[in-house]
Amino acid sequence: MKQLKVGIIGIQGFGRRHAELLTTVPNVAIRAACDIREEALAGFARQYGIPETFTDYRNMLAQADVDCVTIATPHHLHPRMVTDALLAGKHVLCEKPLAIRAADADIMVALAKQKRLKLACHYIFRLAPQIIGLKKAYDAGLLGEVYYVSMRWLARHTDFWFREDTGWRVVKAQAGGGILIGRGSHLIDAIWYVLGKPPVTSVYATCSNRLVGQEVEDFAAASIRFANGCQVNLECSYVLHLPEHEQRHEYEVYGTKGGAIARLLGARPGLFVGRCELPGNEWTDLLPVIGDETSKAEPSSVIEDFILAVREDRPPLVSGEDAAIITHIIEAAYRSADEGREIKLE
Repeated sequence: MKQLKVGIIGIQGFGRRHAELLTTVPNVAIRAACDIREEALAGFARQYGIPETFTDYRNMLAQADVDCVTIATPHHLHPRMVTDALLAGKHVLCEKPLAIRAADADIMVALAKQKRLKLACHYIFRLAPQIIGLKKAYDAGLLGEVYYVSMRWLARHTDFWFREDTGWRVVKAQAGGGILIGRGSHLIDAIWYVLGKPPVTSVYATCSNRLVGQEVEDFAAASIRFANGCQVNLECSYVLHLPEHEQRHEYEVYGTKGGAIARLLGARPGLFVGRCELPGNEWTDLLPVIGDETSKAEPSSVIEDFILAVREDRPPLVSGEDAAIITHIIEAAYRSADEGREIKLE
């Protein structure tokens, strides 16, 4: 099996997680890392045995012997860095969102296609055990026609919202927004994937920054309508006057044949699937039909899948095309919140 050589751009936050995951994938060598903070970069390179370091990603792309790069930098830097990496002939995995603006995401996708290179995005919850099980239940027809989804990722307090080293997250020009693009995009991607990626027809959203007064929103709610008639409602927060300290991250899915709750965080995490036998009130547990939803995902991470996609010359699980569609939905949601009306999508 050919060894793949990887470079990491951005080591703060999820860049470190990229390194941790890459070390678990066979026949992968992290050959280069890039960050503007030289002292932190030196320690990072020592920890992971990385032979080359750079403070300018363009120098890394030009000089380092790498096949692929992963990018974990503030949102507004993604388009330029992804584009430069593709032009340098590198396969790319980018942190989410792929871009702040949908037009930029579309350009990146077109360039990857033109160069015949893999472009993937790190929407990690497609491989969460509960989401895998939920998709199995949907694909097996256990839920029937899904007509309504309620999903949420609520946090009473999020520490990086107040830290100086992650201050870019509260600057609209750098982050593109707050909780909606930060965590709402994860919610949308996961359920869109579960339901077979149906076309989106409209979005209505509201955003609020009333608790802390940052430039971007700390709470958002949205209603998304799919072409198949399903309505998806979401709510998400970085800070909230929520009595429980634990975060809530869950998906409630209601169909004509059954219903499900996929709970990733909060009380009683897990997957629950069943149906109410009408006209009585007997409950039938359907979880045994799909097997153990907590079994290990294969591949175990989106990053491992990206490496396998490069090796096997196949589309990655979370393709650039998919990530661009999520950016289109998020962009429409912000437009809806700004204009106070429902936004139609083609």
